[in-house]
Amino acid sequence: MLRPAITRATFVVLVFLIPHPSSLIPARQPSFFEPKEGYYGARGTAVKARWDVTPTTVPEGGAVVATLTVTGATNPAEVKRPDLAKVADFTDRFVVEDVPGPVAAKGLAFAYRLRPRTRGVTDVPGLNFFYFNADAAPERRYQNARALGVKITVTAAPPTAAPPAVPLDAPDRMFVVETGARLLDDEPFAPGPAAWAALAALAVLTPVGWYAAWRAAYPDAARLARRRRSRAARRALAAVRAAGRSADPAAACAAAVIGYLRARYPLPPGADTPPEAAAALAALGVAGADAVEAFLRACDAARFAPTPDTAVSLAAAAEALVARLEAAE
Repeated sequence: MLRPAITRATFVVLVFLIPHPSSLIPARQPSFFEPKEGYYGARGTAVKARWDVTPTTVPEGGAVVATLTVTGATNPAEVKRPDLAKVADFTDRFVVEDVPGPVAAKGLAFAYRLRPRTRGVTDVPGLNFFYFNADAAPERRYQNARALGVKITVTAAPPTAAPPAVPLDAPDRMFVVETGARLLDDEPFAPGPAAWAALAALAVLTPVGWYAAWRAAYPDAARLARRRRSRAARRALAAVRAAGRSADPAAACAAAVIGYLRARYPLPPGADTPPEAAAALAALGVAGADAVEAFLRACDAARFAPTPDTAVSLAAAAEALVARLEAAE
């Protein structure tokens, strides 16, 4: 008779020690079971969500205030505010702005200012709002308390008022309308003394201003021109002094003078004979054109004469000619 008593006592102990199956259900499942979108951390057994929209008729460019009210959540402090700026259904239709929401008597309230992008917007769309129900079957513990959409109407923007007219403040003569045939008369232009004086001043000041601008832009142009002349003269004189050591001193002196002339003046190609060189220099206004022709003829005569002239006399004449041309500038 003792064995059955022990068996009943053991059963009573086991009944008190074994936990109820409902206590084995976790308060929340691991995060990888959570919905990818629309879950904001709410828990409860009968969570509800709804939209309250004011006003439901708004002009184009205006905005509505949409309040999401959530009731039945057992953890209101842990529920996160839905970020509508990341929900395509809202960003495609509205410019979304978070605003402070009203204090709900029961539950939570999240307010948003929604500005329709076009007049084609006809509603505030529904929003998925999942919550975790620990009392439901394991496969149905994440349930959707979807807030249904609300119809709205976007009307045309009100016309803007025209700015008030501003009276013109001007003398009466500004409002006189001239009439008569004299308005169409074609009178010849007759410049007065002031116009002639201005024209004369312009004729004087224009070249002066041009020269001043040229000197400002090229301050060393004159100095560079003088340097080029002196360099050409030095080369010519060096060639003349070396002509005495050449096989044909007369030809060397003539070549030195022609080279100097080409460095100094824009002689045309082929102006190497005495008359051609003299004609080109005369056309350029060079004062020593006749002296150049005479020197070149003397060089030709010395080259082809039975008794050639000495290099000393030709060199002296070449140096004198170069010095004369340099002094003429």
